[in-house]
Amino acid sequence: YDGSRYLAKIIASDELNDIALLKLVGMPEGRKLRPVQLAAPGDLLLGETVIVVGNPYGLGSTISRGVLSAVGRKIVYQGKVIFGDILQTDAPVYPGNSGGPLINIDGEMIGISAAVHREARGIGFAIPLQRVENTLAKWFVPERFGDVILGFIPGNERLDNGRIKLYVQEVTPDSPAWRSGMRAGMEI
Repeated sequence: YDGSRYLAKIIASDELNDIALLKLVGMPEGRKLRPVQLAAPGDLLLGETVIVVGNPYGLGSTISRGVLSAVGRKIVYQGKVIFGDILQTDAPVYPGNSGGPLINIDGEMIGISAAVHREARGIGFAIPLQRVENTLAKWFVPERFGDVILGFIPGNERLDNGRIKLYVQEVTPDSPAWRSGMRAGMEI
């Protein structure tokens, strides 16, 4: 927002989900950036105002407005459903918006802009925040950063009653979590 530029190092990436975790390199000591506020996972309302933030065609810090048109859109490839949770918006999404936040009217991120329908302008798609958080959970396990092993990956989802459910996404066989009886799908 102030024109500063920094190199970024890829810490982790997930090609299928089109998500990467980057670490800024060379930031001055004490420099603080303001993080984007996150909505509660799954806290979505059809018709709510949404804002796409990005750099379409190199035009930095551009915003466009629309509504959340649909949730749970399916991406099908060769007859198989790849994703069943895509967000749809009528807010204009252009090249350069991909990777930018899709935010609600409260300024909270609900997803990451990903694509536009190739045959129809005004139909944009975003990766929902819940999938982003569950992908990050796979990356932020203790095993990735040290000589410790926990042996499970947490996940979260919003239930129909609005409650956030924390659960076990995966358990590494023969890990401490596995030996304790923890299994995928168990609620934490």
